[in-house]
Amino acid sequence: MKGGEGLDNAIAIGHACELENRGIIAQSVVFPTINPIITETVDHHAAGGAAPEPLAMTLDEIIEGGTLEGFAALIQSRDIFLKQYHKTNTSGNVIGFYGTSGLLSPELKGRVPFLAVAPRFLETSCVKTLTVEYATADICLTSKPTIRANKVNLWIPENGSQFAIKGAAYGVEGVGHPSVLVIHRDEINNLLPTDGSCATAHENLTVTISAEDIDANLPIPGWTH
Repeated sequence: MKGGEGLDNAIAIGHACELENRGIIAQSVVFPTINPIITETVDHHAAGGAAPEPLAMTLDEIIEGGTLEGFAALIQSRDIFLKQYHKTNTSGNVIGFYGTSGLLSPELKGRVPFLAVAPRFLETSCVKTLTVEYATADICLTSKPTIRANKVNLWIPENGSQFAIKGAAYGVEGVGHPSVLVIHRDEINNLLPTDGSCATAHENLTVTISAEDIDANLPIPGWTH
């Protein structure tokens, strides 16, 4: 999607909790807003799987508003979840969403629609693409402990959150493979600087949800872990 545009998107659910062939009954989605990590966008396969080093910069230097708060809003759909809610921060801004009272059959794939309004890139920024790595939990069973391979799939970065640590220890699928959405600069209506400052600047960056953000905002009411 292009910065400045609002487009319909969807969280794709490829499969349920396969070990016990359980269907998905709830989902939690959180976008990076608390101390997000900025890095160069790299091909992890070409880099041998090594994680890029964080850059000493913030979203204030990349996009208008300097935050992904309010980036997404749910589009009501009861195809999977009968109850849907936004997640908000203390300022009342949307930072994610979740669905409960649902069922996605193990043999089917699913889509959870949402509207994403991509931020515009700053006129002083040289960034052409911003890859957003966010957190998604697909929950198949809510009985404690839920962080088990047959109860939940965690599409999150492996960056030290309690969910990543427990998930990796118990073989939960998705740890180290966060959900991804890419924002492209509209190079017609959102021009790059023309003063030559972009000759050696970062063109493709990734913003990754922090461990602090995941621990604080991934849980949903009634989900024990």
